[in-house]
Amino acid sequence: MMGFSVMSLASVATFEAALRLAAQVAKHPQPECLVSVWMSLSAQLQQVLGFLSAMQTQTQGMNIQMLLGGRSLPDLGKAWNLAASQPPYNNIADMPYKATRSPRMVLLYTIRIFYLRALARLPRAELRTRYHRSMLMAGYCYGPLDPVSNIILNTIWYDVMFTAPQPPVLDMIGPNNLTRLESRSFYGLASFLQTRYHDMPEHQLVPCLVASCAHLSVADPNFDAEFAYLPFADSNISAAASAGAKMEAICQQQECRTSTPGIYDVVSKMEKQRPCSSGKEAYEAAATAAWHPNPEAHAEFLSSVDMMLNGPAFLLLQNSDQLTSENVQFIASLLSSNQKPTPEQIIKRNRVPALEAKMRSEAQERRITKKVKAALDKYLL
Repeated sequence: MMGFSVMSLASVATFEAALRLAAQVAKHPQPECLVSVWMSLSAQLQQVLGFLSAMQTQTQGMNIQMLLGGRSLPDLGKAWNLAASQPPYNNIADMPYKATRSPRMVLLYTIRIFYLRALARLPRAELRTRYHRSMLMAGYCYGPLDPVSNIILNTIWYDVMFTAPQPPVLDMIGPNNLTRLESRSFYGLASFLQTRYHDMPEHQLVPCLVASCAHLSVADPNFDAEFAYLPFADSNISAAASAGAKMEAICQQQECRTSTPGIYDVVSKMEKQRPCSSGKEAYEAAATAAWHPNPEAHAEFLSSVDMMLNGPAFLLLQNSDQLTSENVQFIASLLSSNQKPTPEQIIKRNRVPALEAKMRSEAQERRITKKVKAALDKYLL
């Protein structure tokens, strides 16, 4: 069977159908008009980008209107390449949050994006049967790697170390659960930096986390720099990959300092200070603030990740491709070979609130799943 290609005619029809479905489900007042406009503009990307970059007058806005009406097929390959060329970690700090949104809300929104990326990368079968539980309980975005890799790594580690006897099979992670995860990750990130730098107030640390896109090794100038490059010292990793990783980390640190006004002074102030605690102590404070079920074990794990994983495993985590079942099993085998799994302790509590919460969650899952299937049946199938 031939693979699906974004360059094929089938991909254009699929894209148009998906866009129409999204507009209809979102209750857009004129979904067909929206689809027609986007398809017309997508077929003329270069002209549209040229007009947008110089748009200052009403006349230039009319130039874009003149492009509408054409029905030539868009080149989706160019559109995907254009989207992929945008720096993933350098544009979030440019959001106009000063007057309209607080840095905390910007950071929470950014963390949600990381969770959506992590959910998209984990294999679907394992996510529905196993990893939804460990992600909800301990899949936080703080750690020594980038936030998406940290979510995946923390999720796999908790499943390996604290396996549940028989977790339920879920079709979705509810919006309330996702919001709770984002908030706890935020508390973990802020607590990590505040534990390291007692004199730094939250209103200075949070914008720093926004500018660094929640990447602790970028936000903390005294982060263990040797660890950032240690995963690429593996004999299976080329010297070019090692040098590239080091250069990328340096560029991210420079971008963090210059992307947002006032961040340079905050980072310089942290550089001049000696951290008040070690990385392990800061990780334990982060885990405690995030309500991690086992803060001590999690801090021990994060402070010794470099001794558990090898170069190929780090590249799997930091690659943007979707992980296969074999990839996840490979990472899990490295984690389980270094630490002895601990059975999850069953705590006897009042069962009535738990049962009521379970029933509400299951009802919400059925309601949302029903709406999604109805939309697909109506507009696509």
